[in-house]
Amino acid sequence: MTLEFEIVYGKAVDCTLVQRLATAINEVTPEGTFYIDYPIFAFGEQQLRFDALFTSRRFGLTVFDFSHYDQPIETVEQKIRVHQEYLYSALVAKLLERPELRQDRGLVLYPQVLSIHSNFTRNSTNGTLVCTINDLQKYLKPVQDLSRHLYQCLNGFIQRTTSLHPSKNRNSVKSDKTIGGKLNLVENEIANLSYAQKKAAIEPYEGPQRLRGLAGTGKTTVLALKAALLHISHPEWRILVTFNSSPLYKQYERLIRQFIYEYNKEEPNWDKLTVRHSWGSLTSTGVYTEICSEMGRRPTKLSGKISNNGIVDNFNKVCNELLVNRKNEPIPCIYDAVLIDEAHFLPEKFFELIYQATKQPKRIVYACDDFQCLSRSTLGCPEELFRLNENNESRNRLGNNNKSTLQDIKLDVCYRNPPSLISTALAFGLGIYNENGIIQMFENPESWKKLGYTKVESTKKKENYLAFKRNEKLTPHYFSTIVEPENSILFRTFETREQERLWLRDQILHNIRKDRVAPEDILILVGNSGELKDEFYELSKVVGLYEFGLHTPLSSSCQAKFFEKNSIAISDIYRSKGCEAPIVYLIGADYCAKQYYSNKISNLLYTAVTRSRGWVRVTGIGKQMERLENEFKTIKEKDFVLEFRYPVDKQQTKLSLQNNDDLESHSLNKEILLMLFNKELSVDDVPLDLKEKILATVS
Repeated sequence: MTLEFEIVYGKAVDCTLVQRLATAINEVTPEGTFYIDYPIFAFGEQQLRFDALFTSRRFGLTVFDFSHYDQPIETVEQKIRVHQEYLYSALVAKLLERPELRQDRGLVLYPQVLSIHSNFTRNSTNGTLVCTINDLQKYLKPVQDLSRHLYQCLNGFIQRTTSLHPSKNRNSVKSDKTIGGKLNLVENEIANLSYAQKKAAIEPYEGPQRLRGLAGTGKTTVLALKAALLHISHPEWRILVTFNSSPLYKQYERLIRQFIYEYNKEEPNWDKLTVRHSWGSLTSTGVYTEICSEMGRRPTKLSGKISNNGIVDNFNKVCNELLVNRKNEPIPCIYDAVLIDEAHFLPEKFFELIYQATKQPKRIVYACDDFQCLSRSTLGCPEELFRLNENNESRNRLGNNNKSTLQDIKLDVCYRNPPSLISTALAFGLGIYNENGIIQMFENPESWKKLGYTKVESTKKKENYLAFKRNEKLTPHYFSTIVEPENSILFRTFETREQERLWLRDQILHNIRKDRVAPEDILILVGNSGELKDEFYELSKVVGLYEFGLHTPLSSSCQAKFFEKNSIAISDIYRSKGCEAPIVYLIGADYCAKQYYSNKISNLLYTAVTRSRGWVRVTGIGKQMERLENEFKTIKEKDFVLEFRYPVDKQQTKLSLQNNDDLESHSLNKEILLMLFNKELSVDDVPLDLKEKILATVS
């Protein structure tokens, strides 16, 4: 929650008059949020927008109107009164729709409406307030300080994020000490946007825009809200939302529908606001297949064509083929705005295709995971991403020179994962405490700052040893009081798979019966993709007689639903990308330890751990699992501080990484090929770099 004075632009303006008003308010109070041309409400058949609106704990909610600013007061005084009554009644009607803002038959707080005039000030007996900016301090009425909870509810209403409150019915939860009770507390806390999230979601930008952050920083939520706001403001636009992971389809559809419903209680126009998988499949239209259709071309099949040469025609090659072989035929400009999630998993030729298919001024917003971008080279630098123009100049030079809106936005605060969980995921992802040494590392130590870490003093007084700790300012306050580090993460080694499964069953029963969580709050991940089918069968026998179901999400369709009511999802790690659950069980993690010399597998550990919104349990069997458990003990003993000797010889480090990749077992590739043949895995779920690895292995 903000403790500073923030300005958020509902449209790209740089109005001196509005800036003067913002400065005048800031001189009165050092905290609050000043919205310009926002929010937007449906009121009757009209679209209601506010010139400016201010929220703060001290002053509550104030609406500012500039519609008669420089008109002779004697000719517009009556119009000002009527317009203020309209704004007031419309806003009160909207506020009354929110139960958390109601009290008896009225509101907990009522808005103040103030018209700003160039040279006239008056407080009429009928309640009409008119003043100049210089006289603002006399008429900005303080209210009794709002409670923190009430202020959060007010901001949620203004930001249109009240729909982020938990949709699950946990009314049966009686204690905040249970996981179910803690989930209620956490989910109510996150239904407010940070300043960076507000800038990213609400403010438009006329051109390419980048959104960066670790897993759990709210990139998907921000893009969904941005898509909804663009749709509300420009219902005639064709707006595209696209991504790499199939499960995100339902998540985007749900979020956008909720945001639009907050606006007008109606369904979005899905013909104009389109949610599309980037590739598509045999049963679902994707961005690539749609562009091919618009050009009258037959798309190359992306459904896993297998031959003696392995998997061919990967996404990058297919997009390039369309770009190169079009014989001077232009790519049709079919989109007014495009929002791209998981940009780090998508190839550069896809971005070129998007650039060509988007109308001027190329409103393309792409979001990427900082860790994935820093540790892998799948995503080009911003200047290269959309290639060069005809003058050999970059089409996408990012900068934040505009005073009102930002082109490059960094989301620093992680709302999904507690700091202990983030540090554990990064430690395994990089192999910081791996007994065989670091697996991969950022070339520049400054990258840690970008990830939200602060350099601290190393306990080892040796050259090149560095230590980093999660920046407390980038951690929501509730994690320290709601999710205890000692209970958030658990590693457990068993002698046999049967013992592991029986323990898992007992833990799940405790989660549902004692911790008061729903089955759909739980996600089971299997370390070895090739064992998913067998694990599902064995676990079904173990839990088959209880009050919940078990299902494997189908991903043959881009529109497949990942979570189901009263059922626990069991999946491999590849297929879980883009998903999240409060409680995650990673079983068979010993497989990851066996393959741990590869940065591909360590990235899987990072992905698995960061799927959780609070609680992770990692289990496996044998000495390999003991390795992971001992590694976690070291992380815990270090109090989740990441301390290591920074690689000095960058060339040697890169060479070592490449050699380790070449040592990767052929068994993983064979397992994935077998799953593709048996239609247990969709090509959509196999990352591009792994496709290329399989191709190189079998060719």
